[in-house]
Amino acid sequence: MKKKTKIILFIISSLVVLSIIFAFTDYFRAKNGKPPIFAIQVATYKDGGSRNYWGIGYKVIKCNTLAGDKSVHFGFYNINVDSVCNNIYIEEFTIVDETVACDMALEPIYEDQDYKYYFGCIKSHTVFIVFPNGERISVAEALAISSVNWGKLLVEKYPDIFYKEAQVYRFEEADLKNRNWDADEFAFRYEQQGDINVLPIKTRAEAFWMARDILIAEQREEMFPNVQVMLIEHDIKENLWRFEYWQPGYAGGSLGVLVNGNTGEIIMMWVGE
Repeated sequence: MKKKTKIILFIISSLVVLSIIFAFTDYFRAKNGKPPIFAIQVATYKDGGSRNYWGIGYKVIKCNTLAGDKSVHFGFYNINVDSVCNNIYIEEFTIVDETVACDMALEPIYEDQDYKYYFGCIKSHTVFIVFPNGERISVAEALAISSVNWGKLLVEKYPDIFYKEAQVYRFEEADLKNRNWDADEFAFRYEQQGDINVLPIKTRAEAFWMARDILIAEQREEMFPNVQVMLIEHDIKENLWRFEYWQPGYAGGSLGVLVNGNTGEIIMMWVGE
């Protein structure tokens, strides 16, 4: 019995000694900026390639961020990439769009309490964020990084590359041909602006682009300078589209537009009382 106890104690003490040796070896490697050799890699992060290693009673994080942080950190299991690696890229990036062709649909990128922001087609994998050190990452990869609000950074620095819609905007199907228009609405014929693309509307995304073109034209005319898209209705059978706009703080009602989806031509506009 004593012999078995000694063997067990010897094994336990040997494991403890080996664990200490492993820990000290990886600690000094980390102090010299080198990755561990006794800890096991358990995760790689989409911040440029930072890695997480677990050893017996310790943890090592090897930073490899797009901000240029190549440091190595040794500690207990409570340390994490967000707390030890430098992921600050503020303003030090440019955008390169390498998209050749993309699916025609709105791709959501970011939203705040007032607006939603979209790419005009599915291209987040072919639009790249490029840093001064030459590192680059796709927008899709950037949006997966939890430690940096890339959506907000992108729309703040490059607002003109995104489609923007108000949070109150909604999409509905409707019978527009047989609708009894409100008698209080002032309807009038609309002279098509030359800077509005007159194209058939086949998808919700194309309808939104048309609604945006009209919105921009109205803002340019300064009739409705702060107008926002509030509602898009679609009569599937007749392929008619109705765009409704709303201007914050304007008590005169909403602006409406009826469009022939087969031709893209505006049938009429009206202002609701």
